[in-house]
Parts: sequence; C-alpha cells; structure tokens
Amino acid sequence: MRPAGLQGLLPTAAELPGLNRQWHWQVARTGAAQTEPFGACAKVEMSLLGASRGVQRDYRPAPSMGPAAGTGAAALALEFPDATTARRARHVLLAWHDQCRQRLLAQGVDDPSLTPVREVPSGSGEAWWYLASWSTGDDGHFQSFGIVQREDRMVLLTMDHDGQDHNYTPRAEPMYRAIRKIDVFLTPAA
Repeated sequence: MRPAGLQGLLPTAAELPGLNRQWHWQVARTGAAQTEPFGACAKVEMSLLGASRGVQRDYRPAPSMGPAAGTGAAALALEFPDATTARRARHVLLAWHDQCRQRLLAQGVDDPSLTPVREVPSGSGEAWWYLASWSTGDDGHFQSFGIVQREDRMVLLTMDHDGQDHNYTPRAEPMYRAIRKIDVFLTPAA
C-alpha cells in the first residue's frame, strides 16, 4: 500500500526505472524538500515559485552496481495552494528549460546541449521531460528532468549519469518510464 500524502507520490527504489535492465537503485534519503534549486536548469528553489509543501527522495546506485561516479536520481513531490499556482510554476520550469543552455554556459560548463521538451501521454494532467548534457572531459554528463502535474500537486524528477552516450529507443528512456509510473500515482481512481 502506498503511503498517504506527498510521500505516496514518490517512487520507491524498486519502482524507479534503472539506466538499463540490470540497473537497481536504493534510497539514499527521504525527507523535507531541500532548500536549493532542483535540477541543472533551476534558478531557485520551488518554494519561491509558490510550493507550500514538499517531500524529496534521493536515490543512488545499489551496491551491486559498483562505483558509478556522477550517477543518482531525485524525486520531489510538491503541493501548491491551488492549481493556478501550480500551472504558473510549470510555465516557469518551461522557461528555465528555454534559458538553460545560457545558464550552463555562464556556470562554465563545456558544450551544453538540451533536447526539446518531450510530452508524455498523461492521465493525470501535464507530463513532459527533457535531457540536458555537457562535456566532462572524455565523457559527458547527462541529466534527464521530468515533471508530472495534476491540479495543485506536482512531481519533479531528475536522473544523472556520466558516460559516452545516452542512447535509448523512444519511449524506453528511463525518464519517460518513470514519468508514466508517477502519472499513475497522480491519476485519480476511477
């Protein structure tokens, strides 16, 4: 049975899709939303966009995955005073995507790139994701950022990993699959 409230909107480690079929996550921390921007493109913490409450879960690779520098995930479940405030926050997140390449360049990141926002079919409301990447020497760093919003609730998700590529067939991307799962948590029972 899922926990009640915002914590019930966060995927467990077993529910969070891995980076490949053998990949497993473990929960590193679950608690109050951290007071820092969430995701590489974020400019401020979500409470400054009107979120009244938030719960965050951080994930790390399971020990069986061995060392995986730069790899982790986080989910942030938020409640807003009303649906209008949540929609405004969602529009700000879209604007941050549009400004993210310049933001990353200003932070000294080498060769930043962003995919367009990709919509995800949603039974709950609005759902989309994108991929930000940048050079880290011989390899690259990849951060997927996703959002699902229904009425006054929103879940944000990031997945980070280092490597030479981020190649998945469409709709098999870990972020796409994670958003579809979270969408079910937000969709009202029939």
